[in-house]
Amino acid sequence: MNSFTLQYPWYFLIFCILLGVVYAIILYLRDKRFSEQQNWKIWGLGFLRFLAVSSISFLLLGPLLKVNNQQVKDPVVVLMQDNSESLNKEQSILPSLKEKLSNAYQTDAFHFSTTIESELTDTLNGATTNLSSVFSFIDETYANQNLGAVVIETDGIFNEGSNPIYQNIGFTAPVYFIAKGDTTQKKDVKITQVYHNNIAYLGDKFIVNVDVSAYNFSAASTSIVLKKLGPNPKTIDTQKININKKNYFTTVSFEVPADETGVIPYQIQVNSLRDEFSIVNNTRKFYVDILDARQKILILANAPHPDLAAIKKSISTNKNYEVDVAMVSKLEKVISSFDLVIFHNLPSDTYNIDEELNVLKSRNIPQLFIAGSQINTSKFNQLQDVVTISANTDSDNIVQATTVDDFKLWEQSDELKSLVKYFPPLTTKFGKFNAGANSTPLFNQRIGDLDTDYPLWLVYNQSGVKQAVIAGEGLWNWRLFNYLQHKRFDEFDELIGKTVQYITLKEDKRKFKVSASNNLYQSYDRVVFTAELYNDSYEKVNESDVQLTVKNQDGQSYEFTFSKVNDYYEFDAGTFPPGNYTFSGNTSYNGKPLNSSGKFSIQDVKLELSNTTADHNVLRNIVAKMGGDVFYEQDAERLFEKISQTKNLKPIVYNSQKTESALNLKWILFLLVGLLILEWFLRRLMGNY
Repeated sequence: MNSFTLQYPWYFLIFCILLGVVYAIILYLRDKRFSEQQNWKIWGLGFLRFLAVSSISFLLLGPLLKVNNQQVKDPVVVLMQDNSESLNKEQSILPSLKEKLSNAYQTDAFHFSTTIESELTDTLNGATTNLSSVFSFIDETYANQNLGAVVIETDGIFNEGSNPIYQNIGFTAPVYFIAKGDTTQKKDVKITQVYHNNIAYLGDKFIVNVDVSAYNFSAASTSIVLKKLGPNPKTIDTQKININKKNYFTTVSFEVPADETGVIPYQIQVNSLRDEFSIVNNTRKFYVDILDARQKILILANAPHPDLAAIKKSISTNKNYEVDVAMVSKLEKVISSFDLVIFHNLPSDTYNIDEELNVLKSRNIPQLFIAGSQINTSKFNQLQDVVTISANTDSDNIVQATTVDDFKLWEQSDELKSLVKYFPPLTTKFGKFNAGANSTPLFNQRIGDLDTDYPLWLVYNQSGVKQAVIAGEGLWNWRLFNYLQHKRFDEFDELIGKTVQYITLKEDKRKFKVSASNNLYQSYDRVVFTAELYNDSYEKVNESDVQLTVKNQDGQSYEFTFSKVNDYYEFDAGTFPPGNYTFSGNTSYNGKPLNSSGKFSIQDVKLELSNTTADHNVLRNIVAKMGGDVFYEQDAERLFEKISQTKNLKPIVYNSQKTESALNLKWILFLLVGLLILEWFLRRLMGNY
């Protein structure tokens, strides 16, 4: 029921009525122009004016209208069909069930495998089964609807996502399963899972663990073989498996050398046994992206020092770095072959490093200087722009570190920030320290009890040329102190690691870039490409058309054109057959041709064929938790009756109340205008305007 409420006391209505009465009396009873009119006409016009004025006064008080709404939501039955390849010989009963249910209920049908799609299907070719995503989808989609029942047709096998038995399910509607598939365990040997690195580094070794199961064999033996595929295939290792019971399980480990760069295909194969039900699940392929991405770092020292070992150990904790240590007097390696050179106490009075620095600067190779007591300050100031040391004597100084609050180049952990002020002192030159124009201090020097603005640890970046200076030696004490305090080296390693990472990070200045969302996909993944085009000011533009060419390993080409999205380009190329692919993007801007290329691989997935034995226990466990029942194909009619008798399948009436200003009601405006127009018309008819 709708009602008005006032924001003012009720007696304000009296004033509204009085205002209307007074207005009508003054306008009609005291106006001599209406003296010749009949009384009922005067009273009628006065009443109209009374209604209009009183109503307008009432509306000016801001009355609120409470509106009660009723919304009836019909019950919804959700049908979910397992579209996975393990059911490709099964006939679905959901189409006929949907036809029956649609006469009485809102029936929404979907099929699921890796993803969830609307409507039922008869293809049944999904590469994986993600049963947990079904319940998450229903939770999100039908959160505010009258969900009466859920019907899922599946064999209970899932090979993606979490275990639905332990999933936190939000909806309360009963779940009815139509159990499909054969639960009889056949005579079979299969690879159930392969665990491996997705990425490895050239020269490393990585471990591959293979889970092998065998059913209904006893006193049998076979072997498992790991092969590297590709242009130069070879067998890496073979191990024997002795099956000694009917339900057999083991994990076999292989150590694989990463001896070739690229996305390398491997194959695990268990040799088949006699009378085995299926040999499709005896073989599993997988891919590992082997990178030659290790950056080579040289620590070049004036003389032996404990700092050298501390820094090398710290940097080496990151597998992306390969560290060498050399004395400048015995340098035999080509310095330009390194991605970063750390100079310890160089340049010194004995060794000038002009030649080495000229090579590094010509190739834009970053440098890190550790400036301790052995450096020659005048030469040091000439060779770098990070910091200037004004030292009038050869004396040394003992300083501690204090943090610089406005340092923003990278994040520092709270543990590191709290530990810095307690680090032991470093030995540095006695003098004044001034940071360069493009330098950013991380730590300043604390001399005795005085916090100074002399920089101790700082980095430099000018037009992509990066350097860093640690203006003191004795870092080995910091690493040792870190361990004594916390039984770990994490904070010191973080400090060294992030400094090295910042100055070795190469900025990508290409004006045109094309990239795939990943470099390794499963066979059911969609491959999405993006492209970026920059003008001379390095602002993103997408004025030009960009063409994309994808080639498979046999040389077959696929041609596409990018779509323009905001200020970049994007294209969803869909799925590709398994194999290795290269791609290249081409465009022109300001008359200049531009291109960018890359590669990706598609991994063949046969998870559905690796396990074809239905698992109805999963369905029973979910029903025990959620409510509902498990039915079989021959129980289709009984399932329909069960759903029809479900108490939840009833319309629900939702009552809601909405409060809004009466001024928003259009009919009130039309009523007031109508009253005033009627009054004006009658006055005009009487000859009074």
